[in-house]
Amino acid sequence: AYFSTLQAEATKRAGNLAGFEYAVLLQEPIAAAMAYGFMNAKNENWIVYDLGGGTFDVALISSKDGALSVLGHNGDNFLGGKDFDWLVVDKVIVPAILEKHEIKDFNRGNSKYRSIFAKLKYIAESAKVYLSQYEKNEVYVTTELTRKGFEQLIKPMVDRTVELAKETIQESGVKQSTIHKIILVGGPTQIPYIKDRLNREFKITVDASVDPLTVVARGACIFAASQRIPKEFLKEKKVAAGVKTLTLNYESLTSEEEETVSGVVEQLKDSDDEYYIQIQSESGFYSGSKIKLKGGKFFDTVALEPHKTNLFWVYLFDKDGNSAQVDPDSFSITHGLSITGSPIPHSIGVAVAKRDMSSGFALTEMFEPFFEKNSILPLRTTKTYKTVKRLKKGDTENALPIKVYEGESETPDRNHIICDLKITGENLPYDLPDGTEVEIKIEVNESREVTVEAFIPTIDLSLNARATIHAEDIDVEQMESDLNAQRERIKTIEANCTAEEKAKLENTVQSVNTSIGNAHIDQDEKRKAHTHLKALKVKLDQIEKAKELPQLTKEFNEGIADVQKVIDTLGDAKEKEMNSDQVKTLKEEGEKAIESKDKYLLMRVNEQIKELGMRVALANPAMWVYQFEKLTTENHTFLSEKEASYYISKGKRAMELNDVDELKRCVHSLMLLLPPEEQEAIRGNLSGITH
Repeated sequence: AYFSTLQAEATKRAGNLAGFEYAVLLQEPIAAAMAYGFMNAKNENWIVYDLGGGTFDVALISSKDGALSVLGHNGDNFLGGKDFDWLVVDKVIVPAILEKHEIKDFNRGNSKYRSIFAKLKYIAESAKVYLSQYEKNEVYVTTELTRKGFEQLIKPMVDRTVELAKETIQESGVKQSTIHKIILVGGPTQIPYIKDRLNREFKITVDASVDPLTVVARGACIFAASQRIPKEFLKEKKVAAGVKTLTLNYESLTSEEEETVSGVVEQLKDSDDEYYIQIQSESGFYSGSKIKLKGGKFFDTVALEPHKTNLFWVYLFDKDGNSAQVDPDSFSITHGLSITGSPIPHSIGVAVAKRDMSSGFALTEMFEPFFEKNSILPLRTTKTYKTVKRLKKGDTENALPIKVYEGESETPDRNHIICDLKITGENLPYDLPDGTEVEIKIEVNESREVTVEAFIPTIDLSLNARATIHAEDIDVEQMESDLNAQRERIKTIEANCTAEEKAKLENTVQSVNTSIGNAHIDQDEKRKAHTHLKALKVKLDQIEKAKELPQLTKEFNEGIADVQKVIDTLGDAKEKEMNSDQVKTLKEEGEKAIESKDKYLLMRVNEQIKELGMRVALANPAMWVYQFEKLTTENHTFLSEKEASYYISKGKRAMELNDVDELKRCVHSLMLLLPPEEQEAIRGNLSGITH
């Protein structure tokens, strides 16, 4: 699966907890490629299209000179065959049931019907498998599901897999014409529609010659058979009396037809006795000559049978030809495609506080990568930063957090957090001033385990304890609020979006909304909603960035028209000419910014237009009368009714005397007596008048 770092680490921990002290992770596309390449050593590029029960992976693999390398990798951890099943349940079976029976709140999000929906999913899955061979099927409540209807249901999800495959090819820089075949992995790839779509979209041979259900397991077995367990994980073995210990050195997996084997007989290192070593293969393909030991050491070059695991036996003889026992007395070398290194599927880096022009030079968090996506494991680097605030000696509350993320967005919270470190004042010898240098070192090993260390040179202090190893907590209510916020973002940019972009955004919003609805009873749906919500934010960020100038231009044109309207209707007659001149100047500056495509200048002009409109509106006494009446006639709850009554009386008296300044003071005082959330609502109304 297209696992995050935390998921990969959790998988490795699961292996350790199951009793495997030495567990190495192998990415599924590489395992599948090993299974295909085991009997095929041609120099070719392949796409591995891995659509499983719950996840989707796509990788571009290069097989060259006997070595496998990953040129690009992409995927979706929440897109798979079970999503097809739920589509059939939600769009076909449930509507058919509700058409004949009136059942209140009959949906997946209702825990009351959990067991029923589990049965419906099984029925849907059976129908899906049936439709891979036949054109139509009747399911449970005698509703017809045709292959064509099923294909229409799953089309948006298959579109997503095709899109990810195209992105992978584009990111790799490899021409599509150089890709030899598409390897199918996973049960859902047996759906005819998927094979047809891949043929139509890529015009590349689709290969399912190795069983898609077992190809990953086959490749993993080949890889596992070629692995040698490091000495530190091997339990000390008692060797029987008279048996000599042999230490061997060789490559356990190679694409070469010959492999050099060297070794030493530990008990003969300092011996002058004459001994000989002979190596022979189990199959008889290779039979080496007797090699005389020198200081107990030897080396030999063994021939390998292609595309198989070669078992060799080791024999030790004295000068008289008598055999002596050695341990180990055999070893294996697998001939096949070797792996040049696995890539990381996401960029890994830290959140850094920076001053940005677009935020008015306020400090904002930005994601700074240490390792870019597709960097080859293992990885290690160190970067130097400075603290943003003072840290007091002994202070354990106001920590300096160092947050490590993975993802591709410049905005940290769009990415997935890996872990964080907290620098506290607990072990400080004295107060640390802001601007103190901190060295951050991040390491990622072959199994994608991440180690983070912070070092403060001025006090020689190191921190290497990760504060977190688990995924961030997910709040369903917060996700609902976030989704509503993203809907509002979509409204502001959809005028500048193409029909295709609108459709994709609509599908994503619908998917997240459905997952949130089912999140209360399904942890997978909760994580799916969380991941896809982040992806939606990233997509909107990208669209906003691409459409930023058109959107700013639209805001500029609307702002100029609105502020002129405010001047004409609410502006003071004496200041009307001066305000109109300001509008003219701002219009000229804005048009220059548009012509030169200077979005930062245009942003400043738009802010000045808003400020002018607000200033004109607030200079009009009628505006303050309007606000006073809203505060006194609407059903507001004041923090102190006694003080509110006092300012209401004063405000009414000020209106009778036409004392605008006193009326302003009364409005401000009444606003301060409102609860914080109502104050924000009132301020929102004030700023909205100029737009």
